Amino acid sequence: YILYVLSFTSYYVLVLFPWFNLQYDYMISFAMMFTIYFLAWFGYLQPGVFKGFSIGETMQQQLQQQKYRNSALTPDISDTIAERLQQLMNEDKLYRENDLGLEKLASLTGTAKHHLSQVINEKLGVSFFEYINTLRIKEAQELLSETKRSQLNISEVAFQVGFNNKVSFNSTFKKITGMTPSEFRKKKVISDEINNSLN
Repeated sequence: YILYVLSFTSYYVLVLFPWFNLQYDYMISFAMMFTIYFLAWFGYLQPGVFKGFSIGETMQQQLQQQKYRNSALTPDISDTIAERLQQLMNEDKLYRENDLGLEKLASLTGTAKHHLSQVINEKLGVSFFEYINTLRIKEAQELLSETKRSQLNISEVAFQVGFNNKVSFNSTFKKITGMTPSEFRKKKVISDEINNSLN
């Protein structure tokens, strides 16, 4: 698209010069035609781009489709596994287990490891570790919002939601929320103080 705009703009700039001739006109027209055909070809190969997805996301979707093209997992079975997975996470809070792995979770879900991985990838659009860490950070946010430092410090929150150490907890928390746990808690305290003063 940028190449098309540059080609289009260059015509109106170059035509002002006396040495501009018909050959340059043909070259600019060819460049514009090439970009139009390229966009059409790319749109055919990556239709997700025109639905709001980034190039990386559409390529990842295609790789996943190719990866699971020969899978025996049907949509009905996939939905059943997804429902069972959500149930285990919402009710049993399995993500709190710091030794939780894909194989163990698959066993508890009652399915094969590769099928569970496929369901998480296709249904939720994330990897196994991204899925588990997102659930952990979600609960950590709730704990940091509801408790004071004197009641539950950062390390205690990290261990309670399933992390093995504070360092990995801090880095994952910042990656998902954009701030450290300490910054998140401080922001919540300030927000509560403002709300209390207004009330």
